This record gives sequence, C-alpha cells and structure tokens, in this order.
Amino acid sequence: MKALDHYLPYRRLKNLRYRFRRHASAQLRRIPAAFIKDYTLPDFLIIGAMKSGTTALYDLLQQHPGICAADTKEVGFLDRPEFYRFGESWYGSYFPLPRKMRHLSAQLGYRALTGEASPAMIRHSYAIKAARHVPNARLIVILRNPVERAYSHYQHVSRSITPDALSFAQALAAEQDRIRHDLEMNQLDPERAGSNLTRLGYMERGKYIEHIEQWLRYFPRSQMKILSYDQFSRQPVTVADEIVRYLDLPAHEFNAPRTLNRGHSSAPMDADSRRFLTEFYRPYNRRLFEFLDDDWGWPS
Repeated sequence: MKALDHYLPYRRLKNLRYRFRRHASAQLRRIPAAFIKDYTLPDFLIIGAMKSGTTALYDLLQQHPGICAADTKEVGFLDRPEFYRFGESWYGSYFPLPRKMRHLSAQLGYRALTGEASPAMIRHSYAIKAARHVPNARLIVILRNPVERAYSHYQHVSRSITPDALSFAQALAAEQDRIRHDLEMNQLDPERAGSNLTRLGYMERGKYIEHIEQWLRYFPRSQMKILSYDQFSRQPVTVADEIVRYLDLPAHEFNAPRTLNRGHSSAPMDADSRRFLTEFYRPYNRRLFEFLDDDWGWPS
C-alpha cells in the first residue's frame, strides 16, 4: 500500500466539497452581480503553469499593502466557459469595489492593484478573453521543470474525486488519443475545447514555449513576466521583489513562506517515464531558453 493512501478518501471528499461550494457560490453571485454598474477588473493575471507554485506566489504577493486579493484565487471567468457566460460584471464582483481601491490608493499614495491566478495558459480561449476584457493586465508566468510538473499534475488528478484510471506511464502513452479532440478544438474553435485538455494534458501543458507564443499573439512581450519555479523555491522573496518592480509598486519587506506546496506525491516517478519525458521535452526546453536568452538547467 502506498504511503499516504489512507488519506485519499478524505482528500477526495474535501475536493468534492470545494467544487460544490465553488459552483454554488458562482451561481448565487449572479444575482447581485447583475445589478453592479461599477466594478474592478484585475491589473495582473498569474496565468501559469499549473503545479508550479502559483498559489504560494499569489499568497506571498498579498503581503504587499498595495495588492488586494480577489475573493478567490482562481475566479475562472476567462478560462472556463461555464463561468464566462455569467458576464463581465460577475467577474468584476470578485475584486474589491472601485471605491475601496480608490480609498486604499489615496492612503498609500500610489495606485493599489488587484489580480487573480488561474494557471490555465494552455487554453487559447483564455488568451483571447483576457485580451478582450483586460488588455492592459500584466501577465505573470511561473514555470517548473516540465518533467516534474507532469508527474505532480498526475498525482493531483489521482487525488481528485474522479482519479485517472491509468498508471502514469499508461496515461502518457494514451495522452494524445485522450486529448486529441480538445487539442484540435483549441486551435480551430477554442471555446469548444473540453476539460480533457487541462485535466489529462500532462505532457501537453509542459510545452511552455508554445503556450507563451500563443499569448504573445494578443499581448506585447512587455506585459509578460516569466519566472523560474526553481528560483522561487530557493529565493521566494527575491522573486516577489522582482514582480513588485514589474508591477511598478514600491518595494516591500516580504516574509518568506515556510514551505512551498510541492503536492503529496506518494511514490517517485518510474525511471522509464522520467527518461521518456526528459527526451520529449528537450526541444521545447531549448526553444524556451532561446526565447528567454537564459538557461534554467533543464535538459535541452
């Protein structure tokens, strides 16, 4: 029996309760949101990558007095069709009221900012909608070694209420068949790309350079900050300082988090899968490092 397996029923129940509350809250919010005339939209978006420290980064940035959190870290309006249909005022209802933002800005002596973190940058519809609703938003991308990210993603799904029935090696072998339709729709009709793209795209979500290039069709490079998860793990305060400068906020003395969320992997990745993924990602890593004019040490 794998270590920690006895906690799985609890985790899955917790996940189910969270999803139920999330959807119930989203539905209830539609009523007051319909009457909102003046609302705030995010100044920045943490768009990716999943399982790369986005939650820890978002929480750390909230220590800055000039950053106001959304009501939930991942609002989902821009990347999830089931929430997008609720309209922009629904989205705006998750952020501090404009009068609150103006009051805080007056107190601080500089403009306060708000933002959210929905790390689903693989979705082309996300980029399209972000450009439509928040064209001036600063984009923050934090990237983890794609080999480690893929396995952490698989472990995340394995702890969900609908775990992957395949082993990790089997899931990698079956991925292209399982996401083929959604992958095609992501190119041809992005709004019709289904959830398998994000849920089962263990390998696909690590093709970072392709996702970045897609976003740069809609946003200038100057509006995108790309960061290394490895550096964030080692020097979280240094990375937070870098983002604050990027957001044109004054410096702040951050307190480093005790630990970063590394997931709850109960077993190491099998050697064959690691070798396969290492070779699979080499060309994508190489293109990423050439784009960044930097080498983060991943096999390329």
